[in-house]
Amino acid sequence: MSSKKNIIGISGPFAGGKDTVAEYIESNFGFKNISTSEVLRSKIREKGLEPNRENMNKYGIKFRRQLGAGFLVKEALESNMDSEKILLTGLRSPAEVDVLHDSGGKLIEVTADPKLRWERLLERGRAGDFASFEEFLELEDRESSSSDPNSPSTKEVADKADYLIYNNSSIDELKKETDKLIKNLLGE
Repeated sequence: MSSKKNIIGISGPFAGGKDTVAEYIESNFGFKNISTSEVLRSKIREKGLEPNRENMNKYGIKFRRQLGAGFLVKEALESNMDSEKILLTGLRSPAEVDVLHDSGGKLIEVTADPKLRWERLLERGRAGDFASFEEFLELEDRESSSSDPNSPSTKEVADKADYLIYNNSSIDELKKETDKLIKNLLGE
């Protein structure tokens, strides 16, 4: 990574550990954490709409068609030019990863076994978006690939990752692996 700017993107499936990794990097390495989903929520609110899952999907596609498939990452980076360490979360399209890479950034995919991720959602009380494990898998499958470059394509994003963290163990192990990776990226 460039000695001037350090840019890292985080991607991964539901309950894979993305937020835990992002929070750890932010608090231990001084990165500014910017959610591309928050950029999208802000755009939706500007239209006077509720940023619920349906509107996030609908307007995410619409805005990508109007402003370019990588606009969320472009906008997040442009509005944070003064930061030397930028952490972008919520990357969901291959074009967003391309913008990240073109800016000198690296992508970390954080994932875990689907059954384990489902159990984590249940433990957190966040499985409410899904009626069952099967519905959880169906939604994940729908968002995993698309021929439309403006739609989520999480498998293609994962395929473009520079680094992969498997989060099938404890939070302590996840933090140790993250620590080692970030120190390596920063040349520490």
